[in-house]
Order: sequence, then C-alpha cells, then structure tokens
Amino acid sequence: MPRAFTVRFTACICVILLVIYGDAAGAGILASSIGGKGRKARPSGLDSASAIASFSASSLRELRLEVPPPSPILPIPTAGQLAWHRRELSLLVHFGMQTFGLGDGADSPRLFTPLQMNTTQWVEAAVRGGFRTVILTAKPEDGFCLWPSNYTSYSVKSASWQSGNADIVAELVDSCGKLGVAVGLHLCPQDNHELRFGDVSRYNEYFIALHRELMTSYGPFAEVRYTGSGKTYPYSYGKYWAVDRQLQPMAQIFSDAGPDIRWVGNSNGQGSDTCWSMIDRSRLTPGTPESPNEEKMEYLAQGDENGSDWCPAECDVSMRANWFWKAGDRPKNLINLVDIYFASVGRNCVLQLNLPVRPDGLLDLEDVSGIYQVHEVLKSVFSVNFCRGRPANASSVWGDRAAAIRMKQAMAGQRKKNLRPSAIHRGAGDEEESGMEPALRPRTDEFLEHRGADDSAVLHVQRLRLLSLENDSLFPFGAHKAVDGDLETYWAADAGETAGTLEVDLQSPTQFNVVRIQEPIQMGQRVAQYMVQAWVVGRPDESRSANGVVAGQWQTLSSGTTIGHKKLDRLPDVVNATKVRLVIIRGRANPLIAEFGLHLIRHGHFRVSRDERKTTIQAMNEV
Repeated sequence: MPRAFTVRFTACICVILLVIYGDAAGAGILASSIGGKGRKARPSGLDSASAIASFSASSLRELRLEVPPPSPILPIPTAGQLAWHRRELSLLVHFGMQTFGLGDGADSPRLFTPLQMNTTQWVEAAVRGGFRTVILTAKPEDGFCLWPSNYTSYSVKSASWQSGNADIVAELVDSCGKLGVAVGLHLCPQDNHELRFGDVSRYNEYFIALHRELMTSYGPFAEVRYTGSGKTYPYSYGKYWAVDRQLQPMAQIFSDAGPDIRWVGNSNGQGSDTCWSMIDRSRLTPGTPESPNEEKMEYLAQGDENGSDWCPAECDVSMRANWFWKAGDRPKNLINLVDIYFASVGRNCVLQLNLPVRPDGLLDLEDVSGIYQVHEVLKSVFSVNFCRGRPANASSVWGDRAAAIRMKQAMAGQRKKNLRPSAIHRGAGDEEESGMEPALRPRTDEFLEHRGADDSAVLHVQRLRLLSLENDSLFPFGAHKAVDGDLETYWAADAGETAGTLEVDLQSPTQFNVVRIQEPIQMGQRVAQYMVQAWVVGRPDESRSANGVVAGQWQTLSSGTTIGHKKLDRLPDVVNATKVRLVIIRGRANPLIAEFGLHLIRHGHFRVSRDERKTTIQAMNEV
C-alpha cells in the first residue's frame, strides 16, 4: 500500500480516535505515522514518541496561532490606487472639435453640432462592456473646452448648438453618477488655440485657472489624465497636480511620470511581460518626447523592482485607427480585443480603451457591440475557475515556525493555558489577559526571525498542518486561501521564505488553457520569478499534446517574472491535468498569493456570426 495513502488513512483514523477517546490514543497513532519506523532520533526535543505524540492535530488546534498578517513590503498602493487597479477597465471617450474639423485650434466653435448627443448612451455602453470608469477628453490639444469655461471663449458656450448652453462635462458626471460608474477627465497641457501658449508664465496661469474651475465645479473624479504634451515645454506639472490633490484628493493622476499612474510606454494596449507597479519617479520627467528616448519607454513598460514609488501602468489603445472619429475607420474585432485584454490587464496593467464619438454625439453601435461581445467572452471564461474550492497545500504557511516555537516551549513543561500563541503579538501590559508570565512570552523579533524553531520542529508542524482535517480553521493564511475566490484573503509563505510552492488537487482530469495568478497588492508586489506546472494525464486518444506536453508527469506549462494584481498565462494548447502547482522561484519577500485559477477558452467563444452581430447592434439601438 502506498505510504501517502497510509499516512492519510492513519490521520483520518487518528482524528476519529481523538473524538472518541481523547488526545492520548489518536496522538500516539499520529506520531507513529509521521515519525515512521527506524527513523533516527534527532536532538531537537522532538525525539521521543511521547513528546511527539503530545502534539497531535488536536493539540495544535488548542495551541492555534491567531497569526497577524505578514508586514507589507514597501511601497504599497494608496486606497485610491488599489481601487483604480481593481476596476481593471476604463473607457476613454474622445470627442471635441477634431470630431468635426481639423483640430488645429483654428476651427470655428460653430462647427460643433452633436445634435443627438447623449452621455447616458456612453455610460450605458461602458456598463454593458464591463467598464467601471468613463474618461472624457475635456480639453484636447486643440484647446476646445467641453464645458462653458469662464476663462476662454473657445468652448461649448460659443457653439450654436443648444444656443451655447451645453455642458458636456456636467452631463457626463451626472450620467456616471446615476449608473454608479467612476468618471475622469483627460486634459492636454498643449494648446493650439490659446495665444498665451508660448508665454510660459501666462499660459501656466491660464491652464491652472481652467484646471481649478473643473476641479471645483464638477466631480468627484476618479482619474485625471495628462497627455499629448507634444514637444518639450516647461509645463508646471507640479502646480497642476497640487490643484488635483487639494480639490480632488481621490483622483488618480496619470502622466508619463505619474505621480499615481504611469503610461505604459506605447498606445497599442500592450503591457510588458515584466511589469512592476513600482518606479523611481526621480528618474522620469513628465511631458518629455517619446522618441528617441527608448530607455524611458522600457522603464515605463517594465517598472522597477527596486523602485521607491508605487505607480502602476495603464495601457491605452483606440478601438479604431484614430483617437477621434474618422469616417472609414474600422473597429477592432473580437479576437483583437481579447488579445489586448490579456496583454494589458493580464500583465498587471489597467486597460483604457478609447471609443471615438461620432459627429451626432453618439458612440457607434458597432463599437458598442464589440466591447459587449468581449465582455461576454471574458465573463464566460472567468466565471468558471477549476481551482475554486479544491484541496490545496503549500510548501510552507505563515505561522509554521511560530507554532514550532510554541511546541518546544510546551515540551519544556509550560502549562497549556500559558501557551496561547495569540499572546505573542500583544503589547506590553497584556500579560494578565494572555495568562502568560512576562518572562515566558517570546519576543516579536524571535517570532519573526524564527529563533528557537529548528527544522525538525517546523517539519512536524507542517506535517500536522497537512494531515489535519481542519487546516482551514488552524491556519488563516493557508493554501486554501488562494482558491477561495476572495481577493482579500491569501496564502502566505512562512516568514523568511522568498520561494515556495502552492499545489492544488483538481481531483479529476481537468482541461484548461488559461492560468490566472493574483497577488494581494495591498501588501506590496513581491513575486519576481515563477513557473506553473501540471500533472498531465493527456487526452483519451493521445499521450503528447500539440505543444509537447507529455502525460503522466509534472510538466512546466508557463513561466514568468512579475505577477502583481493579475497575471494571465495563455497556454498554446488545452492541457488535461489532475494537479497543478505554482512554483515561486524568487520573491522580494515571503510570497503571498490571493488567487490561483485555471480557466478554459473554447474556440466557440470567438464564433460570432454576422447575424449575431447585427442582432446585438439592433438590440442596443432599441435600448
């Protein structure tokens, strides 16, 4: 009979005996099953059968560690940055004079005639497409303002449409508020219309006045974007950002140098395989030309493992060839858009997809249909996670060594009531409440630096953890937390570990071709190198799949560097496996994994017929 089966079977019998007869019988059997026959005694304090037996799974339950979470590794995101990253998708709406004219700053405001304009249609489209933020080009580089500014006549108040009473910014903010969608603004410091542009001092005063007007009259804003600065110009970015901070403190500020969100370095919607959410902002100057500064583009794309500033990347791309509406442009197809999602959101970035507004003031229904279909595909794929709720274990769990320390102290003769490990992290003056004498309470640094926990003690705790039928309640940072569908919980490797393995038993042959990994980035970004392996069983009619994966052994399916908020690995072929494991090779600190998932993209997901597309467009038109 295989030893693994024997151990598990014996553990089950042990737990039954514990319930029926108490600790003594079950503990003794468990000790013998773990220790094995003929094993040499170790000078660890755990070398006697009676000592080991005294620490059964039941005993460990009584000595359960209410372990505090690991310390974050700096830098970490602010609450606003975390909310921004978890939204994952934002819809950028390009609309303005360039929709009607040349956009060179000389177009007459009377050309601006969006007779059917409906911002609610924009926001409803965003919601149907799974977007949680809508961002408007309130002032592009042509200088035309989509609100009736008191500081320039080059705005909607000079348009004949609505007799100069239009306010598109106000309408969008209202539509987003009613539908529960975050709203943001796209502002370009460059101005092709304003005569003061070129006079650095006067123009910066003008732009700040526009800025303050927007930030006080509208909102709240979730994001403010600064782009399209053109050639190098002494813009006062620090002053612009100070206005944002003062008047819209929750708004995340975007530019090619942060401070809250950074440009990814291209406008193709492509993140880098290596993408740290950290940079050193002192290395970047906002508004500098894109080319030939290849070093800056690479730095923006990859970030900096040793960066001191949390500043994650945003990927922007347009649904069509141009940012503003141009007749004859065709929208990207379903396959293009799914690829972009995996290359952006699936690489620790947020995707910002631009939909140009037509001259009538509405989004084109073909574009709207496209984002809706992508949303349906992604929802279908990611709604089924083959790892969810499956048995999981790990090479180590946060608290293993602390439990080993407590075991050694208990075997030194301490009373059980004095061995409540939660007391380890209580402050001075709590000894009375904890029931532990001050001299016997281990120091916090001892807990964190693992002093007093030799390998045999740790190994014993790990075996008890793996064999226990109640490991969920025993270890709040156990492997099961990575497959519970909750981003707020996570598996944590033990203190001092910078590598580790998380293994999931799929319980039956399971087909998948997408691997999803997520870190709890509120604790900092940690993983620097990983690989995903599976115990492949092959298909019924073949032992080797098209990508060379061999059945009946552990095979590496994918490998990478960073993970961050979300890493999606698309496999070249469908894999059929019974077990899968995430091997973290290197981290900046002990690895933390919030979610580990397996998913399946079927070919049928991309079969959208022309009739289906027309039906979708017709239905949206009726809405």
